[in-house]
Amino acid sequence: MKSLIRLLKYTKQDWPYFVIATVSILAITALNLWIPLIIKQILSLISGGQGPETLAAIGRSGMLLLAAYLGRTFCQFMQRYYSHVGGWSLVARMRQKIYDHIQKLSLSFFQDKPTGQLMSRIISDTANMETLTAHALPDMLSNVLLLIGVTILVFSLNTTLALYTLIP
Repeated sequence: MKSLIRLLKYTKQDWPYFVIATVSILAITALNLWIPLIIKQILSLISGGQGPETLAAIGRSGMLLLAAYLGRTFCQFMQRYYSHVGGWSLVARMRQKIYDHIQKLSLSFFQDKPTGQLMSRIISDTANMETLTAHALPDMLSNVLLLIGVTILVFSLNTTLALYTLIP
């Protein structure tokens, strides 16, 4: 946890990118929870009866569903794009910091360490930071929010069914 907090200190310059990505994750989660409710409404309209008002309501709900899918696609693009931009910006800064640090080391440090091995470790370890900031943390946040949202949604729809789903 201490390492994660330390990493967050290095992301100060990239906060606008990560804020946009986080807001997009929140919007994606909200839309992922809203889409099944729209589908439920369409199914209840279909089973409710036939008539011009029903067809118009189904059409409106269908357009709302299309807008929700398009909004989710746009938010997914924004989240992925800005988390990658922020992640690679962080990687570039970290590589520069490591390179500056290596330049200050004494020559005796390099006697028993091959240069290629040092460069390989610098490149691969900093690339792993991009994976953490652009994939692992956003996916974890999204999954936790979705789990909480689905739990609240199921409890609001049917408490007995929600309790049965918690048994496993």
